[in-house]
Amino acid sequence: MEAKEYQNIFKKHAKEKIGLLKKVFSDLKKNKSKSLIRKLREEIHSFKGTASVVDYFEVSDLCRKIEKEIQDFEDKNKNIEEEVLINNLGNNLDKLYQLIEK
Repeated sequence: MEAKEYQNIFKKHAKEKIGLLKKVFSDLKKNKSKSLIRKLREEIHSFKGTASVVDYFEVSDLCRKIEKEIQDFEDKNKNIEEEVLINNLGNNLDKLYQLIEK
């Protein structure tokens, strides 16, 4: 398979993945549980790896940034308030969608 074919498959998969991420994010806004934050981080981690494999480096880099911010929140390494994290997640999920639609 050519690289473009893999990228087309990725784009289809990415739209589904972003739908799942937005669903988890929506659930997280209603119920700010640690398990939903962890699920979101795990899904972002998976998405990051897939994007990297098919050379969608902008997507991979943004996923890395999101994953790091969630990890910092979970580890309390940085003083990130929950509402700031939620706001940043929403903005970054929108950015991910825009990158896929390019």
